[in-house]
Amino acid sequence: MKAQQLTIKAGINRSDYIMGFYSPVFERVSKLNWGNGIGAKVGAEYSVPLLKFLDADLGMFYAQRRAVMEGQMSAESYETRFTMQYIDIPLNLRLNLKKGNLKWHLRAGILAGVLLHAQQKILLFPLGIAEPKSVNYNQFSIGGPENFKRVDLSSGLGAGVTWKKISLNVDYNQTIGSIVNEPENNNGSFIRWNNWNISLGYLIGT
Repeated sequence: MKAQQLTIKAGINRSDYIMGFYSPVFERVSKLNWGNGIGAKVGAEYSVPLLKFLDADLGMFYAQRRAVMEGQMSAESYETRFTMQYIDIPLNLRLNLKKGNLKWHLRAGILAGVLLHAQQKILLFPLGIAEPKSVNYNQFSIGGPENFKRVDLSSGLGAGVTWKKISLNVDYNQTIGSIVNEPENNNGSFIRWNNWNISLGYLIGT
C-alpha cells in the first residue's frame, strides 16, 4: 500500500465572473462574462491511497478570484476591479498513471469555497491620461438574503504530472448554482465563477 502524502502547492487563478439575467422579452436567461482576472492560490493537499491506482485528495488553500472590466464614457474611461478572497477546500478522486520517470494523474471532485472578503475597486481616468482622477472602494456583505453566500460549491476537473517530488497541475472549477443567495422568484438568474488554476507542487513524503 502506498504511503499517505502531503503536497505544498502555489499557483495562479484565471477567473471569469459570469452573470445570468432572465429576459422577460426572450423568456430565457442570457449570460454575460462580466470580466476576468488573475489571482493567487497557495496551500496544501493531503493524499490518501484507496486502491492501487486511485487516491483521495483533500486540500486547503487561500485563493483570490478576480475580474476586471473596462469601459468608456463621454469624457473619461473607467476600470472596475472585483476581488473575492476565499478559503478553498477541494475533495477529489485521483487516478494515477505512471510512464517512465513521470507520474500522470487525472482527477475530479467538488470544491467548497468559504468567502472571507469581497471588494470592488472603481478607477476613473480622464481620456488620454494614465493616472486615475478618482478611486472608489465598495465592500460587499456576506450571508443574508440576496448577498454573497458565505460558502459556495464548485465542481472540478484536473490533470497533472509529477517528476520526482515536483508536480505541475492544471485544474478547472465551475460554481454549482450561484454564489449569491438568490430570491425564490429570480427565474434562473445567477452569478458564478469559472476558474482555471495552474500550480506547482512539492511533495512531502514518499
